[in-house]
Amino acid sequence: MSVKWIYRLGIILIVSAAWFTKGYFHPDEHFQLLEFANWKAGFTPTADLPWEFSEKMRPALQPVIAWLFVAGSRAAGFFNPFVITFVLRLISGLAAFWVYKKWAGTLTGKAEQPFFLWLVFGCLFMPMLSVRFSSENYASLSLLLGTLYLWNYSTSKNLKHLLWSGLLLGLSFSFRFQMTFAVLGASAWLMYYHLPQRKHLIVFALSGIAGVAAGIVADRWFYGEWVITPWNYFQSNII
Repeated sequence: MSVKWIYRLGIILIVSAAWFTKGYFHPDEHFQLLEFANWKAGFTPTADLPWEFSEKMRPALQPVIAWLFVAGSRAAGFFNPFVITFVLRLISGLAAFWVYKKWAGTLTGKAEQPFFLWLVFGCLFMPMLSVRFSSENYASLSLLLGTLYLWNYSTSKNLKHLLWSGLLLGLSFSFRFQMTFAVLGASAWLMYYHLPQRKHLIVFALSGIAGVAAGIVADRWFYGEWVITPWNYFQSNII
């Protein structure tokens, strides 16, 4: 089968997974993302939220994204939670498809692309997981795209690639704090094998800070005060 037809099959699988999937893969996907957004929209009482809300330890970036869809549909006079969750799944799946396609085109030659793509779309748990509106999925996609830009920078030394990489790696952390270790590993690879110029390092660092700052600003708006959710997460779960 040609690469073109594998892509077509991939799109069919992604859309089918978005349409037929019910509920959530893990309760956190609902109770700590969609319910948080529902609370901000004024539907869910504070008493019904999980204990993590009062601890202010969950990143608000994804609940804010979900809230935009809730608020937008209400403003348009049409609010249906089932439609909103389907749209969120579909957007998540299409974003994953785009990232997989970019990786296939960058890292593999014509002979290897079909094999790579069959691994991505042929393992049927991949389309199912790719449509999840979960922190694991969004953090992983940000990491995959960020490391792809790192790879492109290693061959082109194009500063734009480093800027996008830093921003995406920062967002990966903002979506899920455990990604710290992966982000540090990717940064260490860049430093060890492709030591950039000082100007490039500054751009990489500042763009990464911008990705983290986006999460901090989302937390400020969501919780109504300045909070350091990564520290609260560490304190509640580790200390």
